[in-house]
Amino acid sequence: MTLRDLIPRRAKVAHADLVHRWHWRRSPIARITRAFVAHHGLEVQGGPFAGMTYPRFAVERGELVVAQLLGSYEREIAPAIQRAVDRRFEQYVDIGASDGYYAVGFAHSVPSSTVRAYEMNPFPARVCRALAAANGADGPLELLGECRIEDLRALPDDRSSFVLCDTEGAEATLMDPEAVPLLHSASLVVELHAFAVPHVEQLIVDRFSSTHEIEIVRTEPRYIGQFPALMEVPGVTYIDRQVGVSEFRPYPMAWAVMEPRIT
Repeated sequence: MTLRDLIPRRAKVAHADLVHRWHWRRSPIARITRAFVAHHGLEVQGGPFAGMTYPRFAVERGELVVAQLLGSYEREIAPAIQRAVDRRFEQYVDIGASDGYYAVGFAHSVPSSTVRAYEMNPFPARVCRALAAANGADGPLELLGECRIEDLRALPDDRSSFVLCDTEGAEATLMDPEAVPLLHSASLVVELHAFAVPHVEQLIVDRFSSTHEIEIVRTEPRYIGQFPALMEVPGVTYIDRQVGVSEFRPYPMAWAVMEPRIT
C-alpha cells in the first residue's frame, strides 16, 4: 500500500478538480468562455437544444461551453439531432456522453423518453449530472459508465430508438448490428474516428448498407461572422472569438447518419 492509497477518494477527486481548473484558467478557451457567459448568460441560444440551461459548475469543467451555448457545437449533425428530437423516440442511447450536451438535451427536450448515457470518464460525467439537475432532466436520464457490447445487447429493442455514438474508435466494435439486434431498427448518428481506425467509415457503411439509408456528413469550417451572438461579446479579440467556435479536432472528422429503411 502506498501513501496515495491512504488518501480518501473524495480528496483525490477534489485535488484533480483543482488541477483541471488551474490548467483551464490558463488555457486559450478561458477568456472567451468567461466573456461570453458574462455577456449572454448560461442558456443555450440556438441549435436543437435551445433553451437548455448550463449550471455555473460547467463553466470551467465543460468541454466546449461557448460552442454549446451558441448552439454551434457539431453543427454538421444538428439537422439529424433536431430530427431525432422532433420524432420523440421512446429510447435515446448516447455512447460517449462526455459532459452531457446530447444526453441531457434529449432528456430535457423529450421528457417522456428514456435516455441511457454511457460515459466512462468520471470528470465529464460530473458535469453531465450537474447539467441534468439544472434542467430537471434527472428522471428520464440514466447515466452509466463504460459501454460494452453486452450492455447494448441487453437494451430493449421493441421500442423506437435513436443511438448516438462518439467513442474515439470503439464504434468499430460497438456498432455491429449482427451482435446488437437493437441496431437493425434504430436511427443512428455515429462519429467516425478514422485517426484511430483508418477503415472505420467503410466498415460502418458495409455493416449497415443493407438495412439503412446512409449519409456521410463531414466537418466544415466555422467563421466567426456566422455567429452574431459571438460578435456581440465585448472585450475579446478576433482570435478569442475564433477559439470559442473551434472544436480542436485532431483530424478531419465525419459522421454516418443512418435511418432504417421501411420494410
